[in-house]
Amino acid sequence: MKYILIALVLLLTEMTPVLAFTPVITEVEKQYDVVELPDSLTETQVQLGVLNNSPIMYGVKTEASSTLQVTLRQQFIAGQDPLNLALIAIRENDRNGGVTEVARLRPGSADWERVKDKPLGMTFLKSDTLTADIGPGSYRIEVSSPSNSGRYMVTFGDDKETAGFFGTIKNAVIIQNFFGYSFLRIFTSSHVYYLLGIALVLFGIHRTWKLRKAIVYDS
Repeated sequence: MKYILIALVLLLTEMTPVLAFTPVITEVEKQYDVVELPDSLTETQVQLGVLNNSPIMYGVKTEASSTLQVTLRQQFIAGQDPLNLALIAIRENDRNGGVTEVARLRPGSADWERVKDKPLGMTFLKSDTLTADIGPGSYRIEVSSPSNSGRYMVTFGDDKETAGFFGTIKNAVIIQNFFGYSFLRIFTSSHVYYLLGIALVLFGIHRTWKLRKAIVYDS
């Protein structure tokens, strides 16, 4: 039995990368505040935001040339049109102030891809990825909509990067709660029912082993 448990621990360890991200809920003290991202764009960062009558602006500084990648997700609700969310990236000019537009993304209603995220236990509408090659400087990435209302999830970096096995379960709790689901929703995560399945198999093996051991002793 102990060898099965050791094998399980090793398996789950292999499924959990060293680097992982945790979604952060965007908080602004007043409208039009710039939310500075904690790190550069070299690692994936996920922000959960609520538009409340104004756009939300994220700020990032980079000291080297890199590729800006930003992807929007919103909750899929059957029978409802998607939120008309948009992205715009601008660069602060080095001289004379002002800004320069770098890239813009405004998906139409038919441009959102319906994605069932089994590890997170949710179905999203996902935008294309806004991509731009950028040089050193200060940048602002704005999330907005005509009504500036609604909840969204925005990923800076690789949208396909995962947080590892246990990290994904933790993220599922955060994201599901943000979009208004109860804690019981976590049981829709494929990672959770995968663990429950393993636990049931191990319990069955353990019970069978004890039963056979008891039969041997009785005989």
